[in-house]
Amino acid sequence: YRTAFVRNIKRGVEAKKYDATMLSFNLEKIAEAIEPERDDLFKYIGIETLNDRYFVRVEGKLIETAQMMWMRIAMGLALNEKDKEARAVEFYNIMSLMRFIPSTPTLFHAGTKHPQLSSCYLNTVGDSLESIFKVYADNAQLSKWAGGIGTNWTSVRASGALVKKSGIKSNGLV
Repeated sequence: YRTAFVRNIKRGVEAKKYDATMLSFNLEKIAEAIEPERDDLFKYIGIETLNDRYFVRVEGKLIETAQMMWMRIAMGLALNEKDKEARAVEFYNIMSLMRFIPSTPTLFHAGTKHPQLSSCYLNTVGDSLESIFKVYADNAQLSKWAGGIGTNWTSVRASGALVKKSGIKSNGLV
């Protein structure tokens, strides 16, 4: 299990699934902290959900198990820590014992080439076509990485308000 973890981290980096900085860890040391028996904390539907949505694959083949996924996430979260191996193990223990489970974007992206970890975004639409379409474009980019989006439309003029440039009344929000 531990040997496979080290091999699969390297394979994931080579396949450009994982960020190359993952190789800056002492992988053998990290692998020693993995506790395979913690897979037993999952029920069938939990493992199937991870398999279906969260485990990383290379050319259609799994390179993660539940404990490997937790460690990959922990490593991704610890990349900028002073003692990153110790912090990764600490993060791993918290997650693998199911004391804390991060949100979906963190599960998807920690340790990968796109390490976006935010789960929610809030934005405000200004009262202009430029602002409206910019926010639409921004939302499209944010949603492809699994973040939730909240949009504040209160600045957009109400139905019946005069649009000075065109001299017509606004339809408001549709």
